[in-house]
Amino acid sequence: MNQSQSSALADVTALPPFGDIDIPSADGCPGSAADAIRNQETAPLRLCRSVCIDDDPDFLSILRRHLMQLGIGFTGATNAVLGMRAIHRERPDLVIADYHMPNAHGTFLLRCLRQDLDLSTTPIIIVTGVDLRSSLDERRPLTVEQQLRRLGARSILRKPLNAHALSAAVHKCLEWRMTCHTEAGHDHRAKRADRGDPRNRGES
Repeated sequence: MNQSQSSALADVTALPPFGDIDIPSADGCPGSAADAIRNQETAPLRLCRSVCIDDDPDFLSILRRHLMQLGIGFTGATNAVLGMRAIHRERPDLVIADYHMPNAHGTFLLRCLRQDLDLSTTPIIIVTGVDLRSSLDERRPLTVEQQLRRLGARSILRKPLNAHALSAAVHKCLEWRMTCHTEAGHDHRAKRADRGDPRNRGES
């Protein structure tokens, strides 16, 4: 099923059917991936939202099914520009984006999020079929992976997607986000204490 890249943001009802896609449950995941899926205390996934960006509607369907199995809310977009609109509207806990897309690459998303203080702690997982060891620019010796890491990608996954690797990456990213928010809360209370803010009275 083809979908125009100029169409509105794809919601869960607008994406193509799953067909015979088989994404294993926690019981089918080995070791740490299965433990992470079951660990609702460290990552309360059912309260989390994601924005997923890929110009392939079939791949968005794979992501949707897998994330819904984890209880994560899903919003899909078919290019980087629509993806940024969705991110600003939804304020997601997680972004999953293709590296190579028409009009703008995943690097565009990384730069946009890192420049926005309100979105700077939103983790991004980049998925790609590109050789991560290749160079983007002959004048610069950085590999694709090195540049994505420098721009702030929390995880980089290769296509075709491995469900176990995606599960582990999702949990790691959400735990990192929770840690950032916890540390930010502590810093905010410490600044109020330094100013003698009366709202600090009674706080431990």
